[in-house]
Formats: sequence, structure tokens, C-alpha cells
Amino acid sequence: HGPNSGWMYTLNGEYPLLNINEQPLEAVLRDGTWLSATIDRLVLHGADAACTRILAADIIDYKTDRADAPELFRRHREQMRAYRQLIAAALELPLAQVRVTLVSCPDTAAARALPFPPELLG
Repeated sequence: HGPNSGWMYTLNGEYPLLNINEQPLEAVLRDGTWLSATIDRLVLHGADAACTRILAADIIDYKTDRADAPELFRRHREQMRAYRQLIAAALELPLAQVRVTLVSCPDTAAARALPFPPELLG
């Protein structure tokens, strides 16, 4: 880990302690709906190098939709809201400590990281 390790290691200006790719997620939502999904990337930030206490999490989801940021947020709002609520509950974190970023990569052009506005997630 370090400043030259790649973009993931400086996400939001921080050095994460644990980076999990393709994290399976299964749960029953409050309305009784079964959710079976895979979070593309889950980054956990801890209080120490052993990550004995998780302080925050970043959910990163890759999208290939051809759309601008507001449209991507509209299309994926409910999915990202559910991911955020479930990760917050599982890790016993306040919602404010669980951030969501969409990475738009609709073609061979450069990917764009789009932090999801928390107010859209409720």
C-alpha cells in the first residue's frame, strides 16, 4: 500500500486497509424482498493496520450504461441505496460512513468516478 499503488489506494484521499473485489451480498430487505447481488468493490477503512475496527466503507460499482451522471444516479439509486443500508447494518456503521461511487465505463474511453450524492440515497 502506498501513494503509487494505484487509484484505489487513494480513494477519497485516504489509504484503505482492506479492498474486497466482487463481494457477494444476500439479504432480506425490510419489505421482505430477497436481495442477491455482488458489490463490484468494497473498500474498508479501519482504525489500525489490522482493521480490527472498521470506521468507514466505500462501495464502488462499475456501470457500462451510456448515460450522464444524473441519469446513472437515477437508474441505480435503489440498488445503491440497498447496498449502502445493508453494508452499514452489517458493519454497524452510520450511513454517513458508507460512501457510494459509480465508475462509468460505457466503452473504451476513460472511466469516470462519480461519487453518489448522499442526499439521493436517503
